Amino acid sequence: MKIKVTLFALAVSALSVLGQGQVVFQNSSISQPVFLNNDGSGNRVIMPTSGAFSFYFTYGTSSANLNFTSSVFTNSASTAGRIAGSGSSSISLSTVGDVATFFRLYAYSTSATDYLTASTTPGKYSYVSSIISMTPPGSPTPGIAMFGPTVGSQFQGFDLILTPNVPEPSTIALGALGIGSLLFIRRRK
Repeated sequence: MKIKVTLFALAVSALSVLGQGQVVFQNSSISQPVFLNNDGSGNRVIMPTSGAFSFYFTYGTSSANLNFTSSVFTNSASTAGRIAGSGSSSISLSTVGDVATFFRLYAYSTSATDYLTASTTPGKYSYVSSIISMTPPGSPTPGIAMFGPTVGSQFQGFDLILTPNVPEPSTIALGALGIGSLLFIRRRK
């Protein structure tokens, strides 16, 4: 009998550690859209329904130790500036519900296969947010919205920035050598 009670107590404690928190990863508000920004300035357009963009977030109970989620979302095929999904799309986190959790959002051109590749490949879009903190409620309550107007505890609308085409240093050196040669020849005449 003592063994059964001990096993039951261990099982309950193990399950309580693996409680679930719920977050809703969908920017359903028209006031929080995603934009495409080609030059890092105010010249931007709302993210179109065509074109493939991927979104994911990292999370953890410490801002210094964030874990990647396996869930990757795409842009909406029906509404410009939106992340695909409905208000009821939620993700179970492997943290205890009702515990402060830190999040960081990543977005990128899907054709680049991941955020790091997109952020270093000319012609691809990418974005990484600052770290925010929110407390997801434990299951089975509806999840907390990750997008909204609350700065610091919800993601806001953001811009996917286009990685610029930067010439390689050897191209710049050859161009400078060519210009120098032209100036030298012109000066001799």
